[in-house]
Amino acid sequence: MRLALPLFISSYIAKGNIMTQNDFIKILKEKGYKYYKKGDGLFVTHQGFVYLNSLTTLPENTKFENQGNVYLNSLTTLPENTKFENQGNVYLDSLTTLPENTKFE
Repeated sequence: MRLALPLFISSYIAKGNIMTQNDFIKILKEKGYKYYKKGDGLFVTHQGFVYLNSLTTLPENTKFENQGNVYLNSLTTLPENTKFENQGNVYLDSLTTLPENTKFE
């Protein structure tokens, strides 16, 4: 079992309510989550649960392909082209609307 380390996300500035891919990559690296970039997309491929409870937004074109749940409990904005193909549940407790092109597969 991997313990989540404290993460001070306030140092990462979201631009226009959308986090940049570079800022998101820094967070993924700090948490030890595997990912890869392809074209404009960023793919999270961690082999377990992904705990990103403190985030309020994500970069555009993010896809979760991890092998467990995705915890985004504080997320208030979901950008265009977000896809969830993880092997578990997705927790979006603070989100009130979904963009039309959000996919859960």
